[in-house]
Amino acid sequence: MCGSAARCRGPRASPSTSRAIHGRRRRPGRLLGRRAVGPIRDGLPVLDAGAPRRAEGLAAGVSPSEHICNRPLGLCFDKTGDLYIADAYFGLLKVRREAGLATLLATEAEGVRFNFTNDLDLDLDDEGNIYFTDSSIHYQRRL
Repeated sequence: MCGSAARCRGPRASPSTSRAIHGRRRRPGRLLGRRAVGPIRDGLPVLDAGAPRRAEGLAAGVSPSEHICNRPLGLCFDKTGDLYIADAYFGLLKVRREAGLATLLATEAEGVRFNFTNDLDLDLDDEGNIYFTDSSIHYQRRL
């Protein structure tokens, strides 16, 4: 399970590329090699089997197209190797290990839309419940 960054070794979000990067792992249920979440295809991030590449047109700081291209801020693998993503703009997504394409799980709770889903706590319990943080009901990350 992943929670705080201090406990979680493995997937990281690179602020310069808006891609989630997972390094080499040798334990069962983990992805081997390097994988990157991105770019967006049909409105959802794609798990790319190649090495991460620097996104074109990004300067230091926030990209003007960040809200279009996604901003994964919370990442966690479950026991089967599926990747859960808390994205600042798209909400909660899941990338199945063998499929590679992200599936949207939720964009709202009890009728309230997520505006800034982030990584303060993204956790999975044994019953399959997902715990994460949405920091704002008023503001998105977009500057």
